[in-house]
Amino acid sequence: MGCTVCSDINDSVEADVLAQQRLPACVEKFEDFGYYGDDLDAFHLLKCPQCGAYFGRHDWDHFEQGGAVGVRVERIGFAEAAEILEKVVEKIKDAEWLSNRYDVKKIKKELARLKMDGT
Repeated sequence: MGCTVCSDINDSVEADVLAQQRLPACVEKFEDFGYYGDDLDAFHLLKCPQCGAYFGRHDWDHFEQGGAVGVRVERIGFAEAAEILEKVVEKIKDAEWLSNRYDVKKIKKELARLKMDGT
């Protein structure tokens, strides 16, 4: 039997925000470890609270360039999760206000665990 929280997402799911599409409700239950990028392209690391699966979330806003506004969530492995977290740590160093929003110690602990588990 699969995870009761994240089993609605096989490999990935995408939503067109302008068309008022939504991601599955389970995404709201995921733990958010922060993001890197900017207002036009942001990449988050999410984790399922029940089974510990990692997900990458990409939010984009290319409306002014004639494109779309959307979000994509996809399952990722340890190595990619660690890559995202390393970039998140760098982003937090450069943007002090993020350290008030995200628990830096928790992020660094998760990164260390990912590096240990991913080897």
